Amino acid sequence: MRANDLMDKDPVIAEIPSSRQEVLKLLVKHNLPALPVVKAETKKFTGIITRDRIFEQVEEEQIALLMESDPITIEAEEDLKTIASILSRHRCRIIPVVDKQMNLVGLIRSTNLLELLNGNKKPIKEFMTSHSVPIYEETPLPVVMEIFTLTKEDALPVLDKSASLVGVATEGDLFRVIHINERVAKSELGMGEDEDQWTWEGMRDIVRFYYATSRIDLPPVPVKEIMVKQVICASKQSGVEEVANKMLRHNISQMPVLNESNKLSGLIDELDLMKAFDQ
Repeated sequence: MRANDLMDKDPVIAEIPSSRQEVLKLLVKHNLPALPVVKAETKKFTGIITRDRIFEQVEEEQIALLMESDPITIEAEEDLKTIASILSRHRCRIIPVVDKQMNLVGLIRSTNLLELLNGNKKPIKEFMTSHSVPIYEETPLPVVMEIFTLTKEDALPVLDKSASLVGVATEGDLFRVIHINERVAKSELGMGEDEDQWTWEGMRDIVRFYYATSRIDLPPVPVKEIMVKQVICASKQSGVEEVANKMLRHNISQMPVLNESNKLSGLIDELDLMKAFDQ
């Protein structure tokens, strides 16, 4: 199987010139963490723009200055094993597929490969990372936000005083406790009052993130009050197929891994699972 068989041949794209507001709308409308960027006139591939980059540079408006201009690309004939290796080694969730003239012809996402792991019964302990950033359940939300900012983590396991896993906190959980003025937010993001309601609903988490990183304070309540308590977990002996299917079914990209004593042992994410294609 090759890139041509796996790729989305008509991906959502951002164009230059364009603004932060236009790209944010695309990211949220399609629930995407990143977009390939092309020149409006020629459709020639020029880079990748991610939500992380947008919010790391909150004062910059031009996408040409926010995007990563030299990302890894592949051609349509690249084989599955090489694609999986690139995703795993470089910790990237998307790979643009280009032709020899650097025109964008498709896009590979790490989730495209998860369903190809059906039948792989190898235990995830062979592929998981021991790296995780657990936090105590009494940690105040402003501190949790700082931890997210400093570590670049997508989710933080939450432990109680006996070091047992009792939940997981995500940035989205924080955004839900932030109250903002919707009319002001719409105006600042360039959204008219006649925009479809679903557009604003989709924008809500992004707007909250924008405000959380630059405008308002989080309430000093403990993280246990907003965390997800029904955590989808795996064990070290869980098979690759089982974990990949759980990720697809629940639309999650990572899972806490518990040891024999039911204590947190680490995390497994979809990029870790890409290593299973090497075996």
